[in-house]
Amino acid sequence: MKGADIVVFPEYGLAPPDVLKGASGPTDIYPWLQDIPANEAQWEGDGRFRTEVPRTLSRLARESGVYLVAGVLLREKCRLSEPDCDPELHFKSYNAAVAFDRKGNLQTMYQNRNSIIQLFFLEIFYMLRYRKYHLYAEETKVFSQTEEPDVAYFETDFGER
Repeated sequence: MKGADIVVFPEYGLAPPDVLKGASGPTDIYPWLQDIPANEAQWEGDGRFRTEVPRTLSRLARESGVYLVAGVLLREKCRLSEPDCDPELHFKSYNAAVAFDRKGNLQTMYQNRNSIIQLFFLEIFYMLRYRKYHLYAEETKVFSQTEEPDVAYFETDFGER
């Protein structure tokens, strides 16, 4: 990574190539799902990640001094009343991506949601996570789809967004 400012892993880059083969639901890929909170309030203690993959990605970004973007298989807790909520483990799974800065911090994303009639403006700061919206055939068996597409970007120290 010498001389690089940003390293981008491919989709499914941190999972086995055949991770979806034969999977009929999210529980079949559970060992590969990562728990990466959407906002700082959900982080444990001093902000350490709950699973090894985001901890390792954070360390790699920090030690290499690069921005790091990685495709991850994400899990989120849910209520049984929500669509696609796994009835046994109470989670949804997503094909997602996360970004870390040069210091290993999960990047903050600015999301500006504007209502259809543009009467209300809501500004929300989330940790940068992008959850794939357009799922193909095999993905629809194991991943949930967000209600609306995620819009995700982050600022870099080299002037790109």
